[in-house]
Amino acid sequence: MSIKNSNFESVSTYLVGNKYYIPDYQREYAWDEEQLDDFWRDLIQVVSNETSEHFLGQIVVHNDDGEKYIIDGQQRTITAVIFLAAIRNLFRELKGTDGKILEDAETDADDIQTKYIGRYTATRDQRQLMLRQEDGRFFGDFIQSSKLDETNYDKKSSSQKRLKNAYKYFYDKLSKEIVGLTGLEAYKLILDNYLNNFIQKFSVMTVQKYLGATQTIHTGRVVG
Repeated sequence: MSIKNSNFESVSTYLVGNKYYIPDYQREYAWDEEQLDDFWRDLIQVVSNETSEHFLGQIVVHNDDGEKYIIDGQQRTITAVIFLAAIRNLFRELKGTDGKILEDAETDADDIQTKYIGRYTATRDQRQLMLRQEDGRFFGDFIQSSKLDETNYDKKSSSQKRLKNAYKYFYDKLSKEIVGLTGLEAYKLILDNYLNNFIQKFSVMTVQKYLGATQTIHTGRVVG
């Protein structure tokens, strides 16, 4: 196994136009409130100009026959997508506030969906992050589809509960920031302070590796 290349890049560059798989052997989603608090504090420091940027961490990716498997950094990657999903849903809720249609909010929600998350409907599966099997369907239905659908998950696993709690954590934090604002004010605040700062000023170091001729990787892909 050898390093092919490594790059420092923004969260936007890391996520846009890439499809990643998390192999089955990787641990389940494990971030709880302590790690989420750290993430939020780091974001607030950038928002408040205490720091000009934030290094989110290293992401190690195996390239195997043109497909990309995250072997280190899956927790940060999953959390990034959850945070973006919370912004996407808030934008969609804001589009009809104040008796106005905020077309830009809907457009930006669609951009988040297509650029960073991927379309996921009953007839289309273009998800850009495929989790390990135990969590993949729940993540798709609850986070990536934008429907917050947990109909078929009466008995959630501990990792599924953490995925849901992470979404609720970010949604609640962002909602508190816009209390008392008009729809347009709320949209601009989330766009400028939270979305743009996160995708542009949070960075990762991606390390691309390739497998030797005799090596294989267990994909843990989700089917259906």
